[in-house]
Formats: sequence, structure tokens, C-alpha cells
Amino acid sequence: MENEYLKTCNITKSFGGKRVLNDVSFTAKRGEFICLLGPSGCGKTTLLRIIAGLENSDSGTVFFRGKDFTPVPASRRNFGIVFQSYALFPNLTVTQNIAYGLKTRDIGKKAADGIVNEMLEITGLHGEKEKYPFQLSGGQQQRVALARALALNPGILLLDEPLSALDAKVREKLRKEIRAIHDKMNITTVMVTHDQEEAITVSDKIAVMNGGVIEQFGTPDELYFTPKTEFIAGFVGMMNFLHLDGRKVGVRPEQIRVSTFSNEGINAVVKDIEFRGSFLRLFLKLENIKTDSPLVVDVSSCDPAMQRLRAESLIKVQIPESAISF
Repeated sequence: MENEYLKTCNITKSFGGKRVLNDVSFTAKRGEFICLLGPSGCGKTTLLRIIAGLENSDSGTVFFRGKDFTPVPASRRNFGIVFQSYALFPNLTVTQNIAYGLKTRDIGKKAADGIVNEMLEITGLHGEKEKYPFQLSGGQQQRVALARALALNPGILLLDEPLSALDAKVREKLRKEIRAIHDKMNITTVMVTHDQEEAITVSDKIAVMNGGVIEQFGTPDELYFTPKTEFIAGFVGMMNFLHLDGRKVGVRPEQIRVSTFSNEGINAVVKDIEFRGSFLRLFLKLENIKTDSPLVVDVSSCDPAMQRLRAESLIKVQIPESAISF
């Protein structure tokens, strides 16, 4: 049962005659962090809402700890939900927002205060506990929403694009905090995101969705190094597609070798160079190799030979067989 803590089986859903989920199934173990990743309109938020009980599926089943939860209303599922909009009560303090859901529970004030203090500690909000939402930053507001959901000791934590409204630095910091809280509480988490970097850095497993189906469900490294479809290869990380030895193949930019002095390899011309801090991104035109766009290669920005490259520089390219994804 712990290996099938949460399970969706053959979930199907249509809106206005348009199929948005088509026979979707996946399983989460107890304590796993799962991301539903995909472009806008792929069905990931609809799937999350069906898991939460906020939306009914046309067919299919949601199991929680081995029990059919499909007919169970959202109010009785005890799943914590954090939305993109935070949905905090503007007239309540941080402490009061966190404690709000506990009022419906049959617990005493002392126990409730203990839970709130624990959530303040876990989310680092003790210094802000008497403030109102308008006095908080976006990251702090998100932490309040997270603390409020966790205060109810939910069976599952559901996160719907929780970081999309924040700037890049805050997003990076907060996603680490969310993962740390997940680990500390050993809670099962399902998060919707369209950001592949976010999914790769926080997830145990990722369900990559496209057109209402899960194209691949696996660990971040499985999706990155052994993508099953061309869509997965292009959506999770950067991927070059080219025709090599009579076949179309995919290869990651960092797995391609380039040299300014070797006599071996494919002739190439540097068309553009982007400085990316720790690495340089080269855009190359290959000789006698068909590509739909310039070949993208990432090399160390500390390499003196690479530092000397300019537009129209001639180099050699080697693509190891081990680097080819298809």
C-alpha cells in the first residue's frame, strides 16, 4: 500500500467536447515528491484538481492508501492544497491565517497553538506572525499558504504552480525550502509546474504531460538522459536534433565535444556565442550534416581555447555514440 499511496487509474476528462485528459494513470509512493510537468493546456492542473476532489472526472479512479477516493468530496479528503494565488485572508494575521483551518477540527486551543507554532518554525515565519498579508513579500505569503495547508496534517500536499508569480531568485530559494519541508514532514507531494528546471531540481519523479496524456513518468535523470519521445527530449532540458548516419538523433549540448586543434571530427563554423556565466553556448553550422537549426554546444567559459572563439571561427565537432538519445 505504501508503494501505491496515491494512484490515478485511467482518468479521462472533457470540457465542451474537447478531451483534456485521456486515460491518465500514475502512482506515487508514500513520501515521494511528484511533479506534473508540461506546457500550458496539457491537462496538468485539471488532473491535480481531480486528485483534490475539486473537479469530477468523466471516468477513471483516484485511489488513496488503497481506497477508492473518487466519490469522496474534497472537504473529506484531507488533502492540503496551495494555489498560485495564495488565497490568504487579508484581514487576518499570519498566525490567524495558519490557524484558520484548525477551527473546524475538534482540538483544544493549546493544541492548535502548538501546531501553529510548529508551522511558523518550519516555514521560518516566527518574525512575521503578527503581520497581515499586505505587509509580506510574495515569498512570505506563499510560505503562509504552505503553513496553513500543512497545519491540517494532510495525507497529501497538492501544489498548483506555487512559485510562478515570484521572481527567479525567490523561486529558486523557495523551491529548496518546499523540498526541505517535504523531507522534514515526510509528506507525499504532487506539484504542478510548467518549469522544467523547477521539476528537475525538486522531484523524485516527474510525469511529463502533453496533449492530455503522460508521455513519460520517471526520475529526473531518466527523463533527461533516456527520453522516450522527441517531445520529452525537447521539453526536458536543451536538445539538438540532427540527421546523422541516416537517422534522426538527439544529443545534449554539454555532451558534444569541440576542438580548435584536432584533425578528427565534423567541420563546423561558429555562428554565434552566448556567455552564460559558468559556460559558453556556441551556435554552430555543421558541414554536410543536416540540422533544422544551428547545433548548440555548451563548453566551459574557463577554457582559454574556447574564450578565443569568435563568429566565423572554424572548429571540429565530435558526437560520441554514448551521447545519442535515440
